[in-house]
Parts: sequence; C-alpha cells; structure tokens
Amino acid sequence: MKKVLLFLLTLLPLLVSGQVKRTIHVETAGTLPTLISGEEKYEIEELTLSGELNGTDFKFIREMAGVNDKVCKEFDGDWIKWVEYIPTEGILKSLNLAESKIVSGGEPYYYEGDKPITGSAWIEKYYTAADAISSYLFARTIIESIILPNSITSIGSRIFYNCSQLKSITIPKNVTEISNGAFTNCPGLTSIIVESGNQKYDSRNNCNAIIDNNNQLIAGCKTTIIPNSVTSIVGLAFSGCSGLTSFTIPNNVKSIGEGAFSGCSGLNSINIPDDVTSIDVMVFSDCSSLTSITIPNNVTSIGDRAFQNCSSLIYVTLPGTLTSIGSLAFYRCINLTDVYCSAENVPSAEATAFYELHNISLHVPYASRDAYKTTIPWNVFKSYLVLSSTDTQESTKCSKPKISIVDGKVTFDCETSYVTYHWSISSPSGTNGNSYNMSMGLLPITIYVYATKDGYQNSEVATYKFSGLVGDVDG
Repeated sequence: MKKVLLFLLTLLPLLVSGQVKRTIHVETAGTLPTLISGEEKYEIEELTLSGELNGTDFKFIREMAGVNDKVCKEFDGDWIKWVEYIPTEGILKSLNLAESKIVSGGEPYYYEGDKPITGSAWIEKYYTAADAISSYLFARTIIESIILPNSITSIGSRIFYNCSQLKSITIPKNVTEISNGAFTNCPGLTSIIVESGNQKYDSRNNCNAIIDNNNQLIAGCKTTIIPNSVTSIVGLAFSGCSGLTSFTIPNNVKSIGEGAFSGCSGLNSINIPDDVTSIDVMVFSDCSSLTSITIPNNVTSIGDRAFQNCSSLIYVTLPGTLTSIGSLAFYRCINLTDVYCSAENVPSAEATAFYELHNISLHVPYASRDAYKTTIPWNVFKSYLVLSSTDTQESTKCSKPKISIVDGKVTFDCETSYVTYHWSISSPSGTNGNSYNMSMGLLPITIYVYATKDGYQNSEVATYKFSGLVGDVDG
C-alpha cells in the first residue's frame, strides 16, 4: 500500500503540472491532420511546427485551439445556409510557427456568414496565401501566445478577432503590411512587440503597440503608452479592447481613424488632442463606461454613430467650431442629460443625430438659442439653457464630486465650493431621471452626478451603484 501511494505521489506533479507538447515537421502542406492522432488532437497544449502549412493544416490547428467553423443548413421551402462556430475540446494555448512557411492551397480555414432572417447567408470562405497571415486565421481560438512564421510579409485584418485569451504577440522583422483591425476584440492582450530590424514597423519605447514609419499607430492594447512621436491613430487600432479603462492621447496626434476605440467597454475617460479636426465614424461607439466627453475647439465634424451606445455618457461639450454631426451620432446614449454647444451658428445635423433622446438640456449661446429651438433635430431637447461667458473659455475644472448615503439619503460633496450638482438615476428598466421609486424593486440603480460652477469647467462624472446596501463610491 505504501509503495502504491508513493508512486501516485511521485506521479501527481506530472499529472497536475505536465503539459502535452509536440514538435512536428510538416514535409508536405495539408498533411498535419495525418501527423497527429485523434487522441492527441485535443490533448496538445503547446505545439511547435516547421515545414509548409496550408488551409487544411490551419483548419486542423483551429480545431486544436478550441473552435470548429461549421456550415449549417436547413430546408424551409429552400435551403438556408449559415455558419456556426462550435467549441471543440481543444486546449492548444501556445503555438510556435517561427520555422514554418505558409503556402496557398488546401481547404478553407474559416467561414463567415450569420444566420439570415430570410433566405441564405452569403458564405464567405477564407484560404491561405503565400507568406501571409490572412484575415481571421486565428479568430475565436483560445490561443494565449503565438510566434508567427519568420517568412511572413503581410498580416490581414481581424486575424485574432475575438481571441479573448491572447496575451502576447511578436511581429516578425520581414512584415511590410499590416491591415487595420488585426487585433480587434482581444481584451486580454498586454504585450505587442515588433522584432528589431523591421524596416517599416516598430514598437518604440516599449510602447506595446505597432507604429509605422509615418508615425501612425496601427494597433494597440490595454497596456499601450502612446509615444509623443505618434501623429495619428488608424481605424480599429484599439477596437474591442475592453480592458482599456483610461487613456491619454499625446498632443501631437492630429487624427483618429474610424472605429479606433469602438467597443472599448471599460473606457471611462479619454482626452482628445486640440489638433484633431474631426471625430470619425464610430470612433467611440459602444464605449459603455464613458461618462463625459469634451470635443476640442478645432473639431468641425462628428461622424456617423461616433458615440452610439455610449450608455453611461452623461454630458457632452461641443466646440464653437463644429459645423456638422452625422446620423445616429448619439444613438442609445440613454443616460445623456446635458449637451453644451458653444457654436453660435447652428451646426447642420442629420435628423437621427439625437435619435430617441428627449430628456436632455441643451446649453447654447444666448444669441443663438431661438435658432436652435427651431432647427431640426436641435428642436427635440427638453430645455434650452444659456451658456455663461466662461463656458466657452479655458478655466479651472471643478473637482469630481463624492457620493455617499447618509441616513438613507443620497448626498453630494465637492472640494470646489458653491457648485451646482447635475444628477440622474438609471435603473435596469431603463428609467432615467432625477427620481426613482424604490418600491419598484428594480436594483441595482446607478446614480450619476457632475458639478458645474460659473467660471469653471464641468467636473468629471462620479457614479454610485446601489444594490440595497451602502457600497463603494466612485470619486
């Protein structure tokens, strides 16, 4: 009995900490499925490959890494086809492809096509291309770390789309082309390194980002620190980076591309540099934690859906230089209570710019108030208040208020004296206003408040989530 027990204790560390690792040379592209047995396929956690790989091999790798793309069909008077992404038992977390070479050919490695309401989806098929990491190659997998082939020269869009467990990536020195959105929806990504010797891209100053020769930031992650040398952020650079909470953009940045911060659901504060002249399409859409935004004075246009689904947004400050606002720019900003616009000439705005938003106060210059009241869609606001002369000038910022509950009552406090508090309450039912009937029993509720004072800039927004017990206070 003692000998058996001793054997089990000796074996236990291997069972607990042991990882199945394999190193395989693929002599002929498309043959990887014949080199790994059915039992091993879902047991390998670390895999090193060399030789030539095509679409057939990558379809197999994707299945080892937790996902199988299945084209489904059903008959409803006609054949309806769509794609579902079925989880597998694969546990592949680490993949080393440094000595491999990607070639064209083989079967599709990825399919795309949502189930339609009527008719069939357009099924898009993706194939490998020589010396390229093609679009969606590792999308939806559970891979945590990967070493890309030394021979690749281009990287497609969304190659790691929805790779929630991806932590680190190194870009080889021979890469000369990287598409926008390569790392979309990679919330766990913390390390991005460009190999030294790359002639077009770098990750200067250990910034955890990819920057090109023109000082454009191509891709970043939640640990990125943008160097002062960067002058623009391209489209989708941080898209889906839900781990990003607050962010400082250097003053040298002059442009921010389409959807650059879309889906950054944890982002609660961000600055926009003074030299930016336009807010691009969907640039901050689905930033559901963003509570306030101040658009700088040189901005002339706000694009379509720029702040769509920013459900925690409480107030917006628009500059006097603004001339146009696109469609659905503030759609579903359900907690928006105040818009401060210092433009004396009413900016042109698409009819849906403030779609389904009615419980909002608009603060505008006195001489322009009547014009705003009679101009579509500016005529949908609840009230029209006059900006003070200091609202359009640089000034000291009010301190962020503190929220507390004393003797069952909500109280506000601010280090800046004699401020006016602007507050609202939201609930799971979608209620948004300055009162809430607790007997409705819909908890938790969220209390939002910010402070204003003549001669001061508006404070940041403080929030308090109340679930029936006194909890943590933001601010």
